Amino acid sequence: MEIKRRGFPRTRLRHPGKNRKVKFTKSIMPQLVEIVRAGGKQRVTFTDSMMPGLKAVVSETGGIVFYHQWTLR
Repeated sequence: MEIKRRGFPRTRLRHPGKNRKVKFTKSIMPQLVEIVRAGGKQRVTFTDSMMPGLKAVVSETGGIVFYHQWTLR
């Protein structure tokens, strides 16, 4: 019988979709918030087209959280 390891579970990220790849710039961030509001969702994950693994979670309230997919363990 093997001992189960305890600790932080590995986070599995879903693919954000082919139309959610954008180039992260300061000018596009307000547009991303409007896309989330128009879609009627609370938050949407966008992927940067220029840097693989960089993602941004955009909420309908205007909050944007950046993270890198490869740093989660």
